[in-house]
Amino acid sequence: MFKASIWRPTAKVVAVSGIFVLSFFLSGTVAEAGVAATDFGDPSDAPFVANRGVNQGVPNSIHNLNTAELFSTLQAALDDVDTLNGHVLQLEVASLPEGQVLITKNVTIQGQTGSEQFVATVDTGSVGDTRGWFLIETGVSVTVQDLNFDGAGFLIWQAFRVKGSGDFARCNFLDIQYNPSSDYAGTAIAMVGAGQVVDCEFDQIGRVGVLFYAGGVTNGLMQGCSFTGKGAGDWLDYAVEVGAGATALVRDNWFEACRGVESSDASESSGVNVNTTFAEGTVAEVLSNTVMDCTFGVQIGRGDGQGPTAEVHFNRLITNEFGVGVNAPSPLNALNNWFGCNEGPGQPGCDATDGDPLIDPWLTLTITANPTTIQVFQDSAVESALIINSDAVDTSGDGLVPDAIPETFTATLGAVNPTSGGTVDGLVPTVFTAGGTEGTAIVTVTCDNETVETPIEIVGQPEAIPTLGFWALLMLIAAVAVLGARLLVKR
Repeated sequence: MFKASIWRPTAKVVAVSGIFVLSFFLSGTVAEAGVAATDFGDPSDAPFVANRGVNQGVPNSIHNLNTAELFSTLQAALDDVDTLNGHVLQLEVASLPEGQVLITKNVTIQGQTGSEQFVATVDTGSVGDTRGWFLIETGVSVTVQDLNFDGAGFLIWQAFRVKGSGDFARCNFLDIQYNPSSDYAGTAIAMVGAGQVVDCEFDQIGRVGVLFYAGGVTNGLMQGCSFTGKGAGDWLDYAVEVGAGATALVRDNWFEACRGVESSDASESSGVNVNTTFAEGTVAEVLSNTVMDCTFGVQIGRGDGQGPTAEVHFNRLITNEFGVGVNAPSPLNALNNWFGCNEGPGQPGCDATDGDPLIDPWLTLTITANPTTIQVFQDSAVESALIINSDAVDTSGDGLVPDAIPETFTATLGAVNPTSGGTVDGLVPTVFTAGGTEGTAIVTVTCDNETVETPIEIVGQPEAIPTLGFWALLMLIAAVAVLGARLLVKR
């Protein structure tokens, strides 16, 4: 748990790029921030020197789509005098072994089909810019899309070290680790400049999926991504970290299995970590994410001073030890989140909270039927919702829980179709069809650890009014016609 009264440094002082960085941890409890010394100091103190290795390159693997030239490595394509700002460099082989890469041109780096991958051939350094497998230099804007990056077998402190700006889309990062049980390091994307990460996947990451670091990050974005932690063990997992004065939006992501604990100081993992350990002014919005099976779903902390500003809303926080934890003097606004049950945080079936976050009201599961009275064999439209909070207020105008939250339906005295579905805009519809028995049907919906129900009255069909059959009606018409003809003859 957070225990703000016992702050003290753990004498962990790290010399990085000529700067001494003091890493504060919450002694015996939670690491105040999810950062080890993640330095973006003066690169002249630890300049990038590309370690190219010996087993790299595949002939004709990188295609400059603007010049039609082919290269055996990405670095060769970048260094070529014909490669200019705005060019597109496309990986066209299944797997390309690549050493450390320095990117100094505004280019797009992409896969041909989305299945292509770069694989590491060397260890990165552990200080300054040498930490980057791929280094995007200051003032350089790069788009990276439809690619995979695999660091298996090598020590990778940061897959991408972004000092300029980087936009990442539909990329997968696997096995980006640097001694995760001793150095507790390994970050897939570390940003000190502008950038966004959209629809990317992270698995077997040493410490952090995406790091937004320092005040140069004014509009960071992580959206539509998934991060799977390493589970329990002597390591740490943070799907995303916003710190040192960065500003970022984290929305519509899926984070799970962040349960590691650092053995040296009992630091704990979280899906989302927002902190001011190295600088004040951190601001984060955490909206409409699913965070599950973590020690902390969302962890808000500080070094010294006021602490970060964070808005945490419309998230699905389930099966975490703590859905939300806070250790900062500024209040954490965590209203209108789904904690897994209707009774609220800390109750059976719901995630607990730690510290004193503002969590009331929270979202609840409801179910309605229309109409509520039907005849046997008729239908009623049923809809479940995660848009009404514990104050009975419809919050859908302010935000929505993630789509595709699974729910299941059951019914008595009839059947529902479909019997399951996923949320769309917080809603899941189904149809109840009554059987032939009168009475009160009960339709239930279950979402995570909550089940709610709604009654539907089934009544018999009204008695039919006797009607003439077709042939009887035809005979009647014929008889009337004959009678009319006889009357005319008499006249």
